[in-house]
Amino acid sequence: MAERGTNYTNPIETLGLQIVVAAPVDDRVIVDTETVLVELFIAPETAEKINYRAVLYDSMLVLAKDTKRIYTWIESDVGIMAAGYTYPSYMTNEQGQDYGDKTYNFVLHTPSNKITKTYTSGVDAFILIENSLLPYVVLAGNGVGAQVFMKSSEDGYQAMQFPDHLEMVAGGLQVYFDPIPAMNEVFNITII
Repeated sequence: MAERGTNYTNPIETLGLQIVVAAPVDDRVIVDTETVLVELFIAPETAEKINYRAVLYDSMLVLAKDTKRIYTWIESDVGIMAAGYTYPSYMTNEQGQDYGDKTYNFVLHTPSNKITKTYTSGVDAFILIENSLLPYVVLAGNGVGAQVFMKSSEDGYQAMQFPDHLEMVAGGLQVYFDPIPAMNEVFNITII
């Protein structure tokens, strides 16, 4: 039986793309801000906006550098954009995909999200968490099974609190309190 050597003798040759700079391989998947994603679909039309929209594909992931949030481009009315983007009817066989008359949006990809909200109503017994801040699993289930955990500024963010009731509405998820929070009370909220 031959002895095994201590040197690795197989030649290693790298084929294909060789990255030599600290930059993304696909510049479509990273944007500077969440606002940039929304503005791609707002007038005025530019060649850059049209070209970017043309290369989006179903389930594409995009990272917003400012918030470090990852969004998925999927068929959905709700998401980071108020109404989504409806493809023209002629896009029925675009690069093997059927996008015609379908509405897509960038939806939060991560299974949970941590946000800070301040209670400012003084009248309403809820805080609204907008659709753009809700994870896809919450949106897809229309809020069913959503879990919300909170810590309040009133006790120095020490005790874990739970809402009394959650309700999915057109604009997002309403988190209800009983009793009503103090004016300008700040909540650190985790949504799952």
